[in-house]
Amino acid sequence: HTRHTRHTHDTQQRTHASANTHPDTQPHTNTPTHAQPTHQSMAAAGSEFGAEWPEWLETKVVVLDFDRTITLKHTRGAVFHTAGLDDASFLANFSDLDFFKTIIPKIAKHAKVAIATYADHEEESLLSGVPMIRRYLDLALGEEASKQIVPDDHIEAWNPDNRKLEMAVVGKNKHLDELRARIAPKAKRVQFVLFDDTERNIVLAAKKGYAVQYCEPATKAEADAKEKPKNVGFCLKAWQEFLAKEQERANQPGCSLS
Repeated sequence: HTRHTRHTHDTQQRTHASANTHPDTQPHTNTPTHAQPTHQSMAAAGSEFGAEWPEWLETKVVVLDFDRTITLKHTRGAVFHTAGLDDASFLANFSDLDFFKTIIPKIAKHAKVAIATYADHEEESLLSGVPMIRRYLDLALGEEASKQIVPDDHIEAWNPDNRKLEMAVVGKNKHLDELRARIAPKAKRVQFVLFDDTERNIVLAAKKGYAVQYCEPATKAEADAKEKPKNVGFCLKAWQEFLAKEQERANQPGCSLS
């Protein structure tokens, strides 16, 4: 499918999912805005972001998918070859390394940062699961900051198939539920936001009342190209779309969660 087709399909699903209006159970989705700022203008905005956390933003936990959200390409949750263990390989596989390095410490001043991924432990791999994710985080944020901002208990890394659960049925909902119970049990579901590149996970989480933001993944051709693609995965564009929808919700009468 083309990128336009995936957006259209995703928008239709999430529009259909928005009938319930209860503040904790309403499928709270964030579809792309019509305005498409240039990468240059978004990069400029990214460098300026973070002086203040928007006062109306009531998000308590920002949950990021890993493969094709934080990363550009699928990692499959493991590294099996020594060539894939060098720092350059990890750093080159971020969707937007500069944005990630800038935004995550700023988010962490106001909300918790967590990761929900299917990257499970692979016994025969050289590096997999949480240790592999930690390697990415350490390289991007620094070893000390990495563990402070995203401690291991903020990482939910397991494959539903390995727990006899149907991925198509549970999506990331079990991951989100376990994170919520462990790191923010008093927070409402709508105060958790999942950034994910898989439409199924977005729809299922929204139906359960979690806030969601779709991250357009790079196509294989884009990911394999010499020039790194722009506006894919967890990037400024996705963050701006999330903020725009949160501000719209915050401006609606009776929607305050405080």
